[in-house]
This record gives sequence, C-alpha cells and structure tokens, in this order.
Amino acid sequence: GLEGYFKKIYGLNRKGKRLILSSLEKKYSSDNIIFVTDTTGDIREARAAGIRTCAVTWGFYKSARLKKEKPDFLATNFNQLYKVLTKYAGQ
Repeated sequence: GLEGYFKKIYGLNRKGKRLILSSLEKKYSSDNIIFVTDTTGDIREARAAGIRTCAVTWGFYKSARLKKEKPDFLATNFNQLYKVLTKYAGQ
C-alpha cells in the first residue's frame, strides 16, 4: 500500500550512493526525499547531501549503533517505517 508514496526507488549502482544522492537533491526538493537505510555510512552520506534519513533496525546495524549517527527517524519495525513514509514523504 505504499506505491503512491514513491516517485522512484533507487538501489546500489556503479555510480555510487553519493552521486545518486546529489542528483536526487538537484532533481527533487530535499524535503521530499527520505533515504531508508540500515547502515551508518548511508546516514552520513545522506546528511552530507542534505537528505533526511530513516534508519531501520532490522538490517545491517542494530538500533544503538544507528542512533549514534542521529538519523532523522528510526524505525524498529515496518509499521514505524510506514508511519514515517506516509507522514513525511511528499511534503
């Protein structure tokens, strides 16, 4: 039920995340972008590009480590992620 909240979903590619984030920031308002991630490096790169992050705790890093990087949002389950995306995506 989240299809209407996404204009495009990006995955890893040869250009690297930093270039993708920079191009997104230029193409869309950074207020309309939330980078969903499970790594601390992604949080740092998104912050450097001026893009909000929602860290999810069911991936590579757990909650305590992700919190240290101060993501904009932290989701410990899918329902929390859903609330973040539906409330903040597309503002």
